[in-house]
Amino acid sequence: MKQSGFKARFGIAVVIVVGILSAARLGATMDTERTSLGESATKTLFSAEKMKGAVLGLDGLIADIYWMRSLQYIGAKIVAAGTEVNIDDLRGLEANELHPLLDASTTLDPHFLAPYSYGAVVLPAIDPQKAVELAEKGIRNNPGEW
Repeated sequence: MKQSGFKARFGIAVVIVVGILSAARLGATMDTERTSLGESATKTLFSAEKMKGAVLGLDGLIADIYWMRSLQYIGAKIVAAGTEVNIDDLRGLEANELHPLLDASTTLDPHFLAPYSYGAVVLPAIDPQKAVELAEKGIRNNPGEW
């Protein structure tokens, strides 16, 4: 009886270890095999308006994914630019896809405040008009938040 309990726990442990190792290997392979897709890689396959409500209640999760993609997008642009980045004027980064990513995130979850705040701080250095649009959208969707 004790032997079968040990076998079951050992089997579960083996499955967990194999799963973790497989995930790590897959991640490493994806990093080494990744090709540069350029600006088109950040564009959305479906519009956020069409996805809203159609993702079976996972709007918040998809909004989080777009939020993380926006952080990675601008971070990659800054890293690619090197050490000489003027944070007051980021137009040289050609980060034209930042606004659509933040907009998709806030469309899927209008009460998710982080993309609005981030956009209000970073977008003016890229496109001041888009920063105002995003801030106004945040005010409309969250009138009680300053």
